[in-house]
Amino acid sequence: INLEVAQWVNDAGDAYNFNCWSNEIALQSATDVTSIWYLITQAQLNNTSIFDEVLYNTADRAAASAGVFASIDLTQPNSAITLAFKSQAGLLPSVTSKNIADILDAKKINYYGAVGLSGTTTVVNFFYGGYTSGKWSYIDNLVGQIWIAIQSQTNLMREFLALGEIANDPDGQTLIRTGLTQACESAIISNVIAKGLTYDSITAAEI
Repeated sequence: INLEVAQWVNDAGDAYNFNCWSNEIALQSATDVTSIWYLITQAQLNNTSIFDEVLYNTADRAAASAGVFASIDLTQPNSAITLAFKSQAGLLPSVTSKNIADILDAKKINYYGAVGLSGTTTVVNFFYGGYTSGKWSYIDNLVGQIWIAIQSQTNLMREFLALGEIANDPDGQTLIRTGLTQACESAIISNVIAKGLTYDSITAAEI
């Protein structure tokens, strides 16, 4: 069923991210040709995040990662975050081997790992990766664009409700541009949009 859900999320048009946990031992193999990760990669599906659960066979880490992003208030300054290096008290590490961690990293599979700091005996548990499949690459990128889309839609709806109509003329275009600009300005404040980036003409036209 995971592949069917991944296909549905892919077809939904960047509206969702699927946090998919799996206990398949093949996830931890560099020559994997059977796991859900392999099937999604071969099908080139967008917006599915695979979480290694070989050790515990539970959804705890995938669910916790969803909670990380659900708890963000992107109206606050510099509130955008990545999943990598986030810890949660009481959450057990699903990966304790560096060799396995290296394989998962190479395949862009997420995990909650026990990582020994170099030169010490200290162990720190944290998420690593934060990957999602396809064009967005990372969950935070997808979450950011979903948030911008919602802000844009909300701002435009408020204008339509307040004015009754928006004319198809320069004044109307200015009103629409204002609503979209407000969404972008909020995204800059939260750091969903990073300032100072230069885009070529093709990328700028797509945006």
